[in-house]
Amino acid sequence: MHCTMSHRCLVAVTCLLTSVLLPAGKAWAQEQDQAGQNHLVPAWKIGSQAELQHYTSDTETWTPWVRLGGFVSYELTRQRLSNLGIRDRGSLRLSGAHVRRFDQADPYVEADLYLDLWPKAYFNFRLGVSPDADVLADVDAHLELYQAIIYALELSLSYRRIHFDRCCEADVNIFGASAAKYVGNFYFVLRGGVVRKESTARLAPTILGAGRWYFSSKIDTFIELGASFEQMIERVSTSDEARNSAEIYVRAEAFPWTNFGFALKTNAALLERVPPRLGGGGALMARW
Repeated sequence: MHCTMSHRCLVAVTCLLTSVLLPAGKAWAQEQDQAGQNHLVPAWKIGSQAELQHYTSDTETWTPWVRLGGFVSYELTRQRLSNLGIRDRGSLRLSGAHVRRFDQADPYVEADLYLDLWPKAYFNFRLGVSPDADVLADVDAHLELYQAIIYALELSLSYRRIHFDRCCEADVNIFGASAAKYVGNFYFVLRGGVVRKESTARLAPTILGAGRWYFSSKIDTFIELGASFEQMIERVSTSDEARNSAEIYVRAEAFPWTNFGFALKTNAALLERVPPRLGGGGALMARW
């Protein structure tokens, strides 16, 4: 199958925003831990998720994106691991989804691991697989190392490899670096990446800012507002194109009951030469 405007292979940075947001959430939790507000939270968490992204266009080309799935995760806290004689902590999350884009459906499974290394340093390894994918990447692997330094500044280095088989028959390598600044409940991230495919390389910068407001002393009940600007590298027909994009989002998460909670998100996105996109989603979660 050829890569056309209606069946685009996104060979670079459609998930850069996600890869920025996840570490930021971990760093926020670490700050709460340092303030003495962290406690032995439930170890296991399961949930179901649904997301819809709609293009503001009446043409048949720009059909809605739908994602339905679920996840299970296990959180290793320092208190829990101390009983086992282990000093580090982290989390492991396994998820699966049914993703429908441009009237084509792909299954998707992912493993996402965070683990502390040494003081103020941790790494993230994420591996996603979509067997016989028509639109998604067949394999998407991401490795990132984070190190916090003085003045609440966090630096990172990352490597991401994306493999398309049926769609574009291409391997894409993304080498990235970022700097994040945390000020109370706010953070700002500047991320740069070099997207390398075959013998070509392009720069893909990202700027992200967000604020998170907590309710009472709970780190799992909050509202977050964020915005990003990035340059995406997309595969259109037989050539790569650099396009500017911008997105704003609002996300909320709450556990009104000890073992049950929910999350909601809404967003609006713009991409050059593509109709504006509006979306939203939610999740129901249980933990113990």
